Amino acid sequence: MSRSLVALGTYCAILGALLAYCNLMQIGFTVFITTAIVVLLIGYTLVFAGFCFMGRTLVRSPLEAPIAAIKLQLNICNTVIRYVGRGFKPHFPQWTLTFEITRSIMRYMFEEFGEVIAFENAHLLREPFAMHGRMILKSNCRKHNTIPEKLEANGLEHMWFRDPDKKQYRVVVIHFHGGGFAMSHPLQDVELANQTHTMLQQMLKDNYQLDISVDVLLANYRKSPENPYPTPDDDCLKIYQFVLKHENVSPKHIIFSGDSAGAKLSLFNCIRMRDSNPEQLPLCCLLYSPSVDFEEKGGDEKSPFCIMPAKFVDSVHQTYLAKVTDPEERLKVSPVNRDLRNLPPMFVQYGTLERFYHQGKRIIAKAKEQGVTNWEVDFLENMPHDVVMLPTDPGREQFSCPAGQSDVVADLADINCMTGSLLDFGLHFALLGVFLAYFDVLHFGFQLAVPIIFLTIVLVYALLFAGFCYAAYPFATSFVLVPYIAIKMQVKLISLLAAYVARGFKPTFPEWTLVYEITIAMMRYTFLDYGHIVADVNAHRLRPPFEMHGKFVLKSNSHKHGTVPEKLVANGMEHMWLRDPVKKQHRVVVIHYHGGGYCISDPLQDVELANQTHTKLQQILKEKYQLDASIDVLLANYRMAPQFLYPTALNDCFDIYQYVLKHENISPDHVVFSGDSAGAEMSMTNCMRLRKESPELQPVAALCYSPVVDFSETDNDEKTPYCILAANFADNCLATYLRDVTDPEERRLVSPINHSLKDLPPIFLQWGTLERFYEQGLRFKAKADAEGVTNMELDILENIVHDPVMFPTAVSPAAEKGIHHGCEFAARYLAPVLRASSDPEPEPRI
Repeated sequence: MSRSLVALGTYCAILGALLAYCNLMQIGFTVFITTAIVVLLIGYTLVFAGFCFMGRTLVRSPLEAPIAAIKLQLNICNTVIRYVGRGFKPHFPQWTLTFEITRSIMRYMFEEFGEVIAFENAHLLREPFAMHGRMILKSNCRKHNTIPEKLEANGLEHMWFRDPDKKQYRVVVIHFHGGGFAMSHPLQDVELANQTHTMLQQMLKDNYQLDISVDVLLANYRKSPENPYPTPDDDCLKIYQFVLKHENVSPKHIIFSGDSAGAKLSLFNCIRMRDSNPEQLPLCCLLYSPSVDFEEKGGDEKSPFCIMPAKFVDSVHQTYLAKVTDPEERLKVSPVNRDLRNLPPMFVQYGTLERFYHQGKRIIAKAKEQGVTNWEVDFLENMPHDVVMLPTDPGREQFSCPAGQSDVVADLADINCMTGSLLDFGLHFALLGVFLAYFDVLHFGFQLAVPIIFLTIVLVYALLFAGFCYAAYPFATSFVLVPYIAIKMQVKLISLLAAYVARGFKPTFPEWTLVYEITIAMMRYTFLDYGHIVADVNAHRLRPPFEMHGKFVLKSNSHKHGTVPEKLVANGMEHMWLRDPVKKQHRVVVIHYHGGGYCISDPLQDVELANQTHTKLQQILKEKYQLDASIDVLLANYRMAPQFLYPTALNDCFDIYQYVLKHENISPDHVVFSGDSAGAEMSMTNCMRLRKESPELQPVAALCYSPVVDFSETDNDEKTPYCILAANFADNCLATYLRDVTDPEERRLVSPINHSLKDLPPIFLQWGTLERFYEQGLRFKAKADAEGVTNMELDILENIVHDPVMFPTAVSPAAEKGIHHGCEFAARYLAPVLRASSDPEPEPRI
């Protein structure tokens, strides 16, 4: 029903797998198999009970609930089998597996049981939505920094999401939920409300420099069949009047928002107010999938993928309009039959696969015919009805609804990485395994199915163990040690999960996620135990995995961000361009140098970082400075230690910059340096070299994510117990890199902190508070301030370890935020340069 329930299921599955593994090791195969069967039976009993709870809302008698539960499970099995049959691909490219299952089961419920729901059981489908909302209320409000506050008004319970900070301006959004005028609950839209708060506030600040408090009210109304039209409409109008009276806010500071039935209620009440009290009209309306023509019946053949089949929609409309007997009055209930002039600005959104898509096109056409110019329509390709009501997780790209989050953003102003792809593959494999095991039991019976399931488990674990061995290979000095290290890594992983469970399924810090905690803890563990081996002996083994990751995500990630990958062979090495396919008025080149302790990794490690830089920098220049620029990003390569020592890598980075200037017909003041970790230090150091040798070739800015600025600082593990850069790795990497630098003064000057920081291009510095280089970063910025440097900006990420931007956004909760801050800095210095190179452009919007 929600992300929380799915997460809980995941935690239970992880815990169950760990317990099963421990049981197998401790009590032997025979007892283990018996125990496993009992556990599976208990687990399935609980799952079946959950389906029965869901099934009870769909049938007339509790005795029919188990039958409905079985039908729902068969529907899910059918959907997953079709998904597997398509090669683990969803029906449409815009969908995900979770979304397809959700859509399929909703349509099946409404198609099979729609009339029962509408006429008899609508009241039973209100409390589950309220439970969902209450379950996620605190965590979601904490995430979006809002304060939930219950409101009792007009005999109904509503819910405020208050902005804790009172700012210069205040806006109130009143949201009316959907549910066919009959079911659901205001708390259904907790996530939608909080996202509206956050995104509206952010857009007003970023695009218009307006610091505004945004309060969102999830408004309640009485529903049919108990309370047919006009009761729901009147309740919505009354709560609006209540807000005007008690909240000291002007109508011009209020936005109506509604999805499905709630969108119709928003639009219809605007029509009523225009005709009676036009001075009370709100600022604008956000209408997600409104029903605007109640005379339209049937239509399943036109919308076979919509969650709203005719059996349900026609029935709930019938109960909603039960008291409207006059044909003329019935026509007027449909907004499409009303005058659409002199209404507030309307944002209208439909999916192209939904039932109301065609009537939506008709009302838009009618508005245009009447000369209305303040309506905007948004059609979501291959999306069914009311996608914004489904949960979405920004940290895990598009959890249930692939369109939900991005469209809330648009309305108000991948996991495309190796990690995400592997997680997707693991999920697909696990689902397939579960269903095959289930069918084995049904087909062969328990006696034959148990050996089959057992052999499958052994095979899967063998594959899993092989994966751990592959991961362990770079840390071993001998093949004999690989299995031993693989076992240690598994034990470490189990201990991390056990600690996570013991904390009540909470990460160590609120800014972390489970995936992020596992990733950084496993990296720290391997670098702590085997860092010296990597730095001195096996660095070359940790380069192909990063290259493989980059190649794995290159096409899909570039497609997502609209860039074209182009291999470049220059200075005896392979580099990678991510080109902007559209040549615009201005052109900017970003040269990015990857990290890796000067000895590991590959330029393709940073495919996602580069593409996000392209997209975010382009977007900020366009939205904030009205500059249309092509952004090309070069992932630059350099030779690494221990084969190539200082200053080889530094010179390679300098040489590729000169190559770009020579062959790309680009001015230095249209070039941005970017680098993470070791690459950030080399970006900065080469700016110092350019200051001395060729100051006219300085880039417009440098983005330095987690640079090392003081090579003399060693062995500080006790200060940074969470950082991925353990001293055993970092100190040995730096020692290897500087092996040929024997002169003390030359070695001292390798550190950027020992140079003057004046007369450099604008430099963006970013560190996490938990990382190894955090304190030297503070010293570096303090020195710049003492020297009177004003074009250097420090960005601190709370409770984040070293180099968060190198991780996929699905892993690192700070990656997107960190890159966005860097791009905002670069855009600030690019804007005047780009304007000066062409005709005058308008100033940034205030």
